[in-house]
Amino acid sequence: VGGSVTLASQPYSTDTFSRTHTATIAAFSFSDDGSYTCSSSAGASDTVLTKSQLVEAIGIMSLTSSKPVANGGDTINLSCVFDPSNHEELHTLLWTKDFETQANSNGVTITQELSGSTLTIHRAQGSDNGVYRCTVYFGTSASHYREILQLVHVVEARPAVYSASGLGADISCTFYGSQVYTQRWTKPPTATAVTFGTSNSVQTKPVNYDAAGSYYITEYKLEYERVYSNDAGVYGCRGYLVGHTTTELTSQTSLVLLGLPTLTKTGDLPVRAGASVTFTCAFNTLSGSKKTTIFNDGVNFLNIDDDIEYTKWEKVITATSAMNGEWGCSIEYEDFGTELASGNKVDLYVRDVSAPAEVYGILFSEFDIECHFYGDPTGVTSWYKDSSGSALVAGDKYKIVKGTSDGWMRTDTLTIVGLEAGDAGTYTCSGTYISDNIPMEFSSNLQVSAQALVKSLTRTPSDQYVTDYSSVTFTCIVVDGAGNSGTRNWYDADGNTIPPAAVTQLSVSPPQEFKFTQMIQGAVTCGVEYPNYGEVKMTSAIIVRTVELPAYNYVLFGETTTLTCKVHGDPPKSVEWLSPDSKFTPDPASSTSVKTSDYLTTVTYTITATTALGTSAQVACKATYDDDTEITSAGTSVIMVGGSAAIITPTLTIDTTYPSKGDTVSFTCTFSAGVPDGATITLYVGDIDCNICKDEVDSETVTNAASTADFAVTLDFFGPKRYFCGVVYSDYGTKESSKLQVNARGIDVVYTTLPVSYFAGESLTLTCKFYGDASTFGSWTYNGADLSTDATGAYAIDTQAYDPSSYNLKSTLTISVGMSPSFSKPFICSATYDADSSPVTKEQSLALKSISIRSTASANKVNSGVSFKLVCTFTRNSPAGVPAIRWLKDGVDLTDNADYSKTNCGWFGVLRCLTVVSSKSTGDKSGLYTCEATYPDNRVGSASLIQYVQQLQTNPEYVYAATGSTATLTCEVYGTLEQTVTWTHEDDGVILDTNTDYEIVTGIGSNFRRIDELVVKSVNVNTGVDYTVALGVGVEPLVSPDIVGQPSSAYAKAGEETATMTCSSTLTNVDQSSPNFKWYFDVFGYIPDGDVTSSRSQYKLQAANTNSCDDYYSSIELAQTCSLAATEFNIPYSTAINDATLPYGCILYNSELVMNTATDNAASPSAQLVCLTKGYVYTSVLTIKSIDDTVVTRDFHCVFIAIAEYIEGVYFKSESATFHRLGFVKDGTKVVGYGGEFVESSQGMSISGDSVFSEPYSVQFQVIVFPGLRSTELKFTDKVTGSEEVVPTVAGNTVDSVRTYTYQPTYDNRKTGTFAFKVIYETASAEEVEEELFVPVYEFCDKRQLPSYSNGRIADLAQPAVSFLQYAMLECDMGYVAVGVKVTQCGFGTDFIEPPTSDNAKCLAEREMPCGRLPDIVGGYPKYSLDGMSASYVCNDIGHRIVAVDANDYGCDPDTLTWSFFTPTNAAVIPPYCAARGDFTSQQLIVNLIYPSTFEYCNNQASEDADMKRAVESSLISNKLSECLYMEQCTTTSACSWDSSDNTILFTLILSSTADADDGLLARDASRIGSSSVPVEINNPNNKRAVETLSNVVGDTTTTVNINCPATALAEDGTCTTCGLGFGKKPLESVCSVCPKGTYSDVDDATSACSACPGGKTTPGVGSKSSSDCRSLDQFCKVPAATLQTQLIPTSGSDVFYNSNIRVVCSPGYALEENSPDVFPCSDEAVAPICYRKCDVSMFDTDMMDELNYAPILTIGSYLRHDQHINLTCSEGYESADKRSYDVFRCVGNKGPDDAVMDISPCTDIPPNAALIVGLVLGFLIIILVLVLLWCMLKGNRKQEQQRREIRTEQSASTKL
Repeated sequence: VGGSVTLASQPYSTDTFSRTHTATIAAFSFSDDGSYTCSSSAGASDTVLTKSQLVEAIGIMSLTSSKPVANGGDTINLSCVFDPSNHEELHTLLWTKDFETQANSNGVTITQELSGSTLTIHRAQGSDNGVYRCTVYFGTSASHYREILQLVHVVEARPAVYSASGLGADISCTFYGSQVYTQRWTKPPTATAVTFGTSNSVQTKPVNYDAAGSYYITEYKLEYERVYSNDAGVYGCRGYLVGHTTTELTSQTSLVLLGLPTLTKTGDLPVRAGASVTFTCAFNTLSGSKKTTIFNDGVNFLNIDDDIEYTKWEKVITATSAMNGEWGCSIEYEDFGTELASGNKVDLYVRDVSAPAEVYGILFSEFDIECHFYGDPTGVTSWYKDSSGSALVAGDKYKIVKGTSDGWMRTDTLTIVGLEAGDAGTYTCSGTYISDNIPMEFSSNLQVSAQALVKSLTRTPSDQYVTDYSSVTFTCIVVDGAGNSGTRNWYDADGNTIPPAAVTQLSVSPPQEFKFTQMIQGAVTCGVEYPNYGEVKMTSAIIVRTVELPAYNYVLFGETTTLTCKVHGDPPKSVEWLSPDSKFTPDPASSTSVKTSDYLTTVTYTITATTALGTSAQVACKATYDDDTEITSAGTSVIMVGGSAAIITPTLTIDTTYPSKGDTVSFTCTFSAGVPDGATITLYVGDIDCNICKDEVDSETVTNAASTADFAVTLDFFGPKRYFCGVVYSDYGTKESSKLQVNARGIDVVYTTLPVSYFAGESLTLTCKFYGDASTFGSWTYNGADLSTDATGAYAIDTQAYDPSSYNLKSTLTISVGMSPSFSKPFICSATYDADSSPVTKEQSLALKSISIRSTASANKVNSGVSFKLVCTFTRNSPAGVPAIRWLKDGVDLTDNADYSKTNCGWFGVLRCLTVVSSKSTGDKSGLYTCEATYPDNRVGSASLIQYVQQLQTNPEYVYAATGSTATLTCEVYGTLEQTVTWTHEDDGVILDTNTDYEIVTGIGSNFRRIDELVVKSVNVNTGVDYTVALGVGVEPLVSPDIVGQPSSAYAKAGEETATMTCSSTLTNVDQSSPNFKWYFDVFGYIPDGDVTSSRSQYKLQAANTNSCDDYYSSIELAQTCSLAATEFNIPYSTAINDATLPYGCILYNSELVMNTATDNAASPSAQLVCLTKGYVYTSVLTIKSIDDTVVTRDFHCVFIAIAEYIEGVYFKSESATFHRLGFVKDGTKVVGYGGEFVESSQGMSISGDSVFSEPYSVQFQVIVFPGLRSTELKFTDKVTGSEEVVPTVAGNTVDSVRTYTYQPTYDNRKTGTFAFKVIYETASAEEVEEELFVPVYEFCDKRQLPSYSNGRIADLAQPAVSFLQYAMLECDMGYVAVGVKVTQCGFGTDFIEPPTSDNAKCLAEREMPCGRLPDIVGGYPKYSLDGMSASYVCNDIGHRIVAVDANDYGCDPDTLTWSFFTPTNAAVIPPYCAARGDFTSQQLIVNLIYPSTFEYCNNQASEDADMKRAVESSLISNKLSECLYMEQCTTTSACSWDSSDNTILFTLILSSTADADDGLLARDASRIGSSSVPVEINNPNNKRAVETLSNVVGDTTTTVNINCPATALAEDGTCTTCGLGFGKKPLESVCSVCPKGTYSDVDDATSACSACPGGKTTPGVGSKSSSDCRSLDQFCKVPAATLQTQLIPTSGSDVFYNSNIRVVCSPGYALEENSPDVFPCSDEAVAPICYRKCDVSMFDTDMMDELNYAPILTIGSYLRHDQHINLTCSEGYESADKRSYDVFRCVGNKGPDDAVMDISPCTDIPPNAALIVGLVLGFLIIILVLVLLWCMLKGNRKQEQQRREIRTEQSASTKL
C-alpha cells in the first residue's frame, strides 16, 4: 500500500452475502504490468480464497528522435513505440506536427509495424521544426499520445536579392531552432565578420507549446538605405544557436545590381487630346515572369505581364487631359520579389479645354462658371455670351478671375452677380497657348430658375437657452417656385448629418414642424437639395442647459471616491456642490472643473467616507450661468458607504506552527461583522519573493452575518509561500489582509518518485534538500550503515548548512557505482528541525541500467546465404523510459541501410532486433555491430559484438590468359580470418600446393576480409580448367580474322516470330568435334544454347586439276584433298620439302619429295603435294525469338572456341552486330501535358475563356528509326462525325535509335477521337507499321450555369471550370447552413448531375434549425431537407457508400431538440461511416427503344439490323447520351425486330462495360438515355436514295442495369457492397444488418453472419467490431441519468466498459460551463454534468459602446458559456471600478432553466489628477503672493524716500533758521 495504489473495502452485505475489496491504481504505467491477486479468509475455517487478474498497460511507451537537435539536410527518424497488447485492437495511428496531420510526401515517410511506427524526415529544413505528436487509437474509444519537440538547426536565405545602384536593399536570412546566440554577416561568405554601414534589424518569433517546449524563428536583415557597385556580391549569414555553440550555421545569398529602367516617348511637343502617344520602357532582362508598369504621377496606368526575355516594352495610348503630368515606368521581377522604378521622368502635355456643358443658377443669387485649360501655359482668357462677338468686360455685373497654373492645368472663373432671367444662355471661354498661339475654346449653357428658392428656419421656444432639448421644435419652410422636388437634410453644429432616425416630423402640411430625439447643442441647420441647383441651407442656434450626476457612487469606509457632474450648454460661471441631507459640508478646494467641449463642462468632487456619512449620503451639484440662471442636477447622487467604521482590513491566521508538505492545514480569515451577506471571502497564495503574485486558492460566500471564513488547504510545496485573504464586495471592490508566510517542512531528493537509473561504472549524485525552518543535517545511510564512515572511498558527502534566504538545508551524496554496480536497498538521508527536534528522512532507490547484445547464430558465425539476427536487450527503468535504439556496423549508422531489417521484437518493447535475410547475408556483413540506446534523459549506453559471415568469393569470376602466360586467381575470404583455403584441380580433385606449376599465396586480412591467390605459372591446356574456388580459366577473347562470317545487323517488326543472325568460322578442327560457339548480347550477357543452332559444312581450296583431285581423293576419310603443283605454292626448285618447309595446311603425300632440277616441274605426277583443306566451315545461327514491343535494339557478338591442339584453346570473338525492332517503343504512345485525371477541353465549342475551359495536351509517338524512315503520317478520326484529317507532327531528336513525334491539337481540334500513326521504313520490302491511340476528351462543367442564392454562393466562382467527376459546392454565409442539394458532380457532356436549383437547395439560417447541425463524418457530410428537419448522410467520393446502424435517415425531434441518432437499436449512438464500394465482375445496361416508322424495317434483314445498330450507336455518341460508347469503355450487342401491329421498330442495345470502368458509368448512361430522344438516320428500303430520320418514343424507353458481384459482395443500388465491420449477413436473406448486442463481426464481406460472444459474455451494444468487445456482465458500467437540457452518448442506461468516455451533448442554446470537459468516464459513482443556458454577448448596455475600444465584438451574435468571461479594453479616458484598463464580461448561466445574464463591470471616466490640479492652483497663488510682496516693497521704498526728502527739507530750514 502506498504510492499510487489505494485500497478500499466495503462492509459485508447480508443481502448479497458478499464483500467487495477494491485496489485503485492511479496513473497506471508499463511498470505496473502484471498479475494482481486478491486473497481473503472466509468463514470460521479461515479458508483463504484467492483470485488473480492480469492487468497490462496499453499505449505509447516512448516517442524519441534519432536526432532531437538536427541540422539542415539531415535525415531524422521519429520512433513511436507502443504496445497494443492482446486486449485491444490497434485501430488507427496518427502523426501530427503542430496539430496538422502528417502523411507520406516528398519530405516525409511514415512506416508502421506491429508495435511501432517511424516518421522519417528527409532533408530536414527550417519548416520541419515543431511539436510532433504520435497518437494511437485502440478499439473504438481508447487513445493515447505522446509529444516531442523536434529542433532543426538551420539558417536559410533567398538565393539572390536584386536592386539597383542608389536604391535600398534588404538582405535577410532566417535561423530556425533554438535562440540565436551570436550572428554575423560576412562578405564574401567565407570572410570574417564585417561591419556594414547599414542597420541590422532582428525579429524573433518564439513558437511556444506548453507541454512540449518551444522553438524560435529569428530573421536577421541587413537594411541598405542605398546600395552601390561595391556593395554587390555574395553575403554570408553565419551564427551560433544557444546551447549549440560548437558548430556555426551558414547560408549565403547574393546582392545583384540591375540597371534602372528608362522611359521615352515619341515627340517632344504638346499634343491635342485624342492624339496617339507611344511610350517605350527599356530595362534589364532577367529570366522569370515580370510585370512592366507605365504610370502617371504614381497612378498605375498600364500593366504588362510576361516571362519572355524582352528588354523593352512599347505602348501606344490615346492622350486625354487626365494624362498631363510626369510619366515614369517600373519593372517588377515577380519571381525575385524586386521592383525597380525608372531613373528618369518624361513630361507629357495634352492640350484640352473643358467646362460644364449645362449649369443651373438660382434667381437673384451669385453664380460661378469655371473653365479649365490643360497642357502647356495659355495666355489671357476671353468670355463671350451667346453669339456675340464682343468679349464680356469685368464690372459690377461680371467678375473675371484668371487662375494660377500648376504647370499642367489652369482654371479661370466667370462670376455673374445677381442672376436675372436674361442671364440664361451660352457662355464661351477662349484662350490661346503661349508657345504657338493656337487658340482653344469651350461653351457652357446656363439655365436660371424661374423663381428664387427661399428657405427659412425657425424654432420654438425662441429663447436661446433651454433646459429640455425634447421641447424644442423646428419649422423649415421651403418655397419652390420652379416646381423642383428637393430632399431635406439636417446638420448639427459640427456639420455632421443628423441621422433620420433622430428626427421626428410632427406635421405634414405646412408649416412642417420637426423635433429631435437625441441631444442637440449649438447650431442646427436645415438644408434642401435640388437635383440641378444644389443644396440651400438655413441655420438656427439652440443651446440646451442640463446638469447630470450618476445615481450612485460606491466607496468603502476610510477610502475616497470621486463624484462627476456634467454641465451641458454654455460654460457655467460657477458650480456648487450641495449636501441635501447635511451629512457633510462641501469644500470648494475638493472640486475641480474642466471644459470638455464647447457645450460640456465636467466638474469633479473628491470625498472621503467617514463615520459622518453613515451607510449612505446624498449629494447634488448646482450650475450658475452668465445670465445668473441656476440649474441643479436632476435628482441627487447617493454615496453608498460599505458598512460602518467597523469595516477594517481582514486578518489571516493558521492553525499549525510547523506544517509540512502534504499536510492539510486550516486558515481562518477574520473580518468585520458588518460585511453584507453575499460578499465573497477569497484565500490567495503567492511566492515568497513576489509581492504582486496572486493565485486564488479557495473562496466562500458570507452568510448569516458571519465574521470569519475557514479554509482547509493541503500544502503541495516545499519551503515558503505567502497567504492572504480578501473580502470581495460586489460594489465596493476588495480589502485584503496582510500576508502570512507559511514555511512548509519537507525533504526532497533530486529524484523523488521512481528509481534512479544509471549505467554500470558511472558515478551518481543524489541531493537531499530539507525545506522549512532551520534544520541540522543527520546522515546518509545504506542498509543501516552510515556512509560518512565508509572506508572504501565509494561515497562522498557534501553538506551545506541551512540557508535562511532559500529556506533549505542541502546535502549531496556522490556514489561511485562502478565499485558496486547493483543496489537492492534504498539510500536514506535524514535531518532534524532545530525548533522542535523533529526528525525527517527520505528514501531513494537506484536501478542499474543495462544494455546487452547477442546473436542468434552459434558462436556468432553463419555461412553466406544464411540469415542471422542480432538481439539488443535493455532495461526500461523510469524515469528514463524507453530509449531510442540506433544500430551501427563498424561505426557506420545503419538507419537508412535497406539491407538490414530493424524491428521491435519484444513483448513489452524491451528488445530490438537487427535482421539480415538470406539473400542479403554476404561476407561483407561481417563486422562489429553496436546497439546504441539513447534514453529520453539524453543518457546514452551501448553494447557491441562481432558477427561473422563466412564466405569465399572469387573476383573476378572469369580470368583469361594466353598460353604460356601467368594467370592469377583470387579468392576473397570473409568472416573469421583463421580459415584455411585449399585449391583443387577440377579434373582430378587433387589439392594443389606450391610447385613448378602453381604458387599459393595466403593474404594478410583486415576488417574481416582476406585475399588469397593461386598463381598458375604457365597457362596451358592442362592448367586452363576450372578450380574449386576460381570459376574458370581461359584467355581474353580477341577479335579474329579467322571468323570469316561476321554476324550482320538484323531487324524485324513486333509480332513476327523470329529474327536470325549467323556467325561462321574457318578455323581447322582436326578432331572433328562439334562446333563450339557462344553468343553474347551487349558486353557479356550470355545467351543459353537453346537459342543457338550450330552446324558444319565442308569446303575446299580450289586446285588446278580440280576434276582429278575430286575423283582421286574422294575416299580420303579426314577431309577432301586435292593435288596441287609445287609451283602453286611457289616452292623454289632444288628445295628439300619436309615438315619444316611445308606450307600451312599441307602434308607430304609420299614419304619424301625433293625437287632438284627444273625438269621436276609441277606437271610431273611424281612431284605432288597433298594439301589438306582448312577443314570445315563452322556455322552458328542465333535465333531471336518472340519479337514483342519490349525489345528496341541490342548488340550481339559470337565467340568461337577452337579446341584443336595446335590452337590451344584460344577464344575468337566476332565484331558486334545490332538487332533493331521496327515499330514503336513500348509505352511510348501516350497523351502528355494535361493536368488531373482526365484530358479535358471544351471540344472546340465556343465557350468564353479558352484558358479556363480548355487545357492543352499533346499526343506522342516514339518510333524506332533504324534502318531509316521513308515516310510518316498521323491521321485523326473524329469520334462523333467519323471525319478523317491528316495532322502535322513535330519530330524530335533521335536518341538511341528512337525518335519522338508530337502533335498538339489546337483549341478547335481538341476532340475525342483516334490518332493513327503510320511509318514506312527504308528497307528492300518497305516494311510498314502503324499504331493507334484513342484519346477520350472530357468536357468541363461551368459553375456559372448554376443559379445564385440568398445568403450563399457557389464556392470559388473565380475558378468557374469544374473537371469531369469533380464537384461544385454551395457554401453559405456565417450563421447559415446549406440544405438540400449541397454538392453536385460534373457529369458527362458539361451537365451537372443533380445540380442545386432554387427548388432543391438553399441557405437556411442556423437559428431556423431547432436541432442545430449534424456532425460531419470521415469522408462524408449530412444532407438536410429544405426545412432542416430531416437529414441523411452522403459520401464525398462516388466510390464509397454509407454504412449505418439504422436507416440512413435522421429526423429532428421538436420536443427534445435532438436528432434521431438516439434509438433503441443505436443506443451507443454509433455514427454512420463511409466504406469503399466493392469491385464488380461484370455489368450490363439493357436499352429498349421503340421507333414508329412508315416503312417496314428490321424484319429478318441482317443488313438492316446492322445498319440500325450503327445508327443508334452513332446517335448516342453524337448526342453525348452514352459516356460508355463515347469513351470506348464498353462493347455492344443488339437485336432489332419489326412489329407490324404497331408499325414500330423494336430495338434492344446491350452495353457491357470494360473492367476498368467505374461502377457508376452505366447508371449514368441509363439516366441520360431513359429521359432523352435518340433520333436515327436510316435509308428507306423502299427508296434507297431517301434518308429517313426516325425518333423514338421517349416515354416508352426502358433501361435496366445488371451488375454481377464477387461471392463476397452483394449487388445493391447498382453497385457491389459488403456489410462492413460490425455488420453481418442476415440468415437466409441477402441483406446486411447491424450485429445485435451479444454478437460481433470482425470481417468485412457480405457472406459472414455476426458471431456470438462465447461463455455467456455480451457486448456493450450493437455494432461490435471485435471479439475483444465481449465481456462478462460485471465488466460493464451503466451510463448514468442525464440532467435537464442534456443528452448523453451513449444514452442513459446503456452498458459500456468501465472508464469508457461518455460524451455530453447540450440542447441548442445550452452549453457546459467554461473549462468543463464534454466527456467523463463511466463509473458506479459517475454523475452527468449540467448544461447551462448560454449568454448572448450582446446582452449589455449600449450606452457603454463609447467606453470600450472593441465594443463591436459584443454585437456579432456570439455566445459565452456559463462562467466564461471576456476582457474588453476600456476606451481612452475610461477605467473599471477597480482601476483596471479593461472590462470583464462574465456569463452567468445558472439563473434559471431558461435564463442567463451578463455580469458586467463597467468602464467609467478616469477622474482628473487632483494632486496636479491642487499643485497648479498653489503655484498660481504663490506667484500672486510674490508679485504682491514685490509691489509692497516698491511702495514702501518710495514712501521711505519721501520721508527722507521731508526730513532733509526740515533740516535745511532749521539750519537756515
